[in-house]
Amino acid sequence: MMLTAGIYICGILGMMLMLFIFLEGITKQHKINSMSEMVDNAEKADTNEVEGIRKTIHPLEKTAQKIASPKMIRKMDADLYWAQFMGQWLDWTPIQVIALQIFFALIGGLVGFVIFHKILFVAALIAAGWILPQTKVNSLANRTRRQFSAQIIEYNQLVCAGMAGNVSMETSFMRTSKADSLPAIWMRRVIQMAQGRSITDQIELEAEKSQLPELISLSDQIRQMGKGASQLQLLDDLTEQMTDEYTNRTDMRVQAVGTSTIVPIILLFFIPFVITIIVALAYPMMTAMG
Repeated sequence: MMLTAGIYICGILGMMLMLFIFLEGITKQHKINSMSEMVDNAEKADTNEVEGIRKTIHPLEKTAQKIASPKMIRKMDADLYWAQFMGQWLDWTPIQVIALQIFFALIGGLVGFVIFHKILFVAALIAAGWILPQTKVNSLANRTRRQFSAQIIEYNQLVCAGMAGNVSMETSFMRTSKADSLPAIWMRRVIQMAQGRSITDQIELEAEKSQLPELISLSDQIRQMGKGASQLQLLDDLTEQMTDEYTNRTDMRVQAVGTSTIVPIILLFFIPFVITIIVALAYPMMTAMG
């Protein structure tokens, strides 16, 4: 009995690993060589036909549209914004990612039924297939957002320093966009997408797409500047506010690290270790007693 359970669990873990490796290959299929190349091609029209895995899951998109709630689509759209900013999941839409989740869930259910013939393992593989694509996009987006939030404070300080030299805010944005930080790369993208239009209007548009609180705050401050408020003072206040918020969030994450790592450690290391020990000791004893 214990040996059978160990085989089932190893099979499920192996299937999840195969799905993860397959998903890793999908996300790297359209990856560009560097962040700068992504900025240069931000406005290039996509004339290629949908192919590969996206062509395979295309029939599932109608189903994805029916089951996807506005909140789910909005969250996935924000995650894809930052994943694509890092050069992955290029040209994917929220509906396509949800269709990929359905596709993986169907594969997991089919494999679970054919191999295990147990409803519990079928449900586990369906859940794994559904969660993995979402987790892949979300984890990359969260890492990018955290790094962006940490760097935007220094970037705002550089913008303020430029404005203190009696240059306009847009000119300061253009000068600071030549750096290598994520906010500078984001600003280069904004300037290119503006195409001669107002940079501040494009900042507001991109901030809304990103759904990042720091960029939304920056957009709000820029809107206040348009009403005649002091630009330098507002940016200074915004930078100080971002610094306080980032410090508080960092402290909260540090406190939560211990709790958040307990469950993965138990699931991925402790339980398989215990099962292996039990199977190695119990099975020979049961065989000898039998």
